[in-house]
Amino acid sequence: MMRNFKLTVTRQVIFLILSLCYLNSNGTSKVLIKANILRGERFVTVKTSAKEIENKVSEVFTKKGLDIVTNMEPTGDVLFVDLFVYQFPGQFPAITITIRTQNGIHYIDHEYRKFFVDRELTNLNLATELAERVPVELNKDLVYRVNIGNLISTNNTGTTLYAGNSKYFSIIKWKEDNKVPFIIPNDLQLYLLYASNFTGLKNQLAHGPIVLKLRINDSARFELVDINSHLNLDEEQKNRIQEFINSFPLWLTDTEVENIEIMYGLK
Repeated sequence: MMRNFKLTVTRQVIFLILSLCYLNSNGTSKVLIKANILRGERFVTVKTSAKEIENKVSEVFTKKGLDIVTNMEPTGDVLFVDLFVYQFPGQFPAITITIRTQNGIHYIDHEYRKFFVDRELTNLNLATELAERVPVELNKDLVYRVNIGNLISTNNTGTTLYAGNSKYFSIIKWKEDNKVPFIIPNDLQLYLLYASNFTGLKNQLAHGPIVLKLRINDSARFELVDINSHLNLDEEQKNRIQEFINSFPLWLTDTEVENIEIMYGLK
């Protein structure tokens, strides 16, 4: 009986060693996570804590054995995870999740909730549900062709979307040769249109464009460096601009990028 016990223990030890060797040889997938709360003029998205969503998704991914990182890595061997949180007028709270590498988007999923009471809690629950559906092993040979309608899709076909005021514009300018591809390169201008929010800024824009000085920091996120406006901005207006900047997804780069501008104003 003692011999059988020793044999069982030995087998368990061998299995553990083999498992560790397998994990070390294949490597644990590293993921960088960002929640993008879209609260532009075209949305009625409730104010939601991006940090809470990121923490909850990180918790789910950690249980799957994924390694959560908060900064870019020089090797570029990181999965970029974005969650787009939004609600169109007359529609339901919705979230789209994408996972990508330098080769493209390898995973995309979407969910919305028809019945809800607390919209912020609903957004957190939707993000959790989507995170739980992500497989541990992604097929990186599979690359999805994605457009703006896949990232920010309608969930009620009978609803007419608010198109916004065509008198306003927003453009992004990259200095020198530091341009970083957008998650959907052909639809960057459309994303700018969706994310922009001119509410409360019309008086400032009537006196000239607002220019935002930006950089991509070591977390692959936009960081607001400075705001140039012809008129002074109050705290609420500055917060609205910060929300706009925070709504951009992760930039797929392994280095920080300086000298970026976003200009928006009247046509």
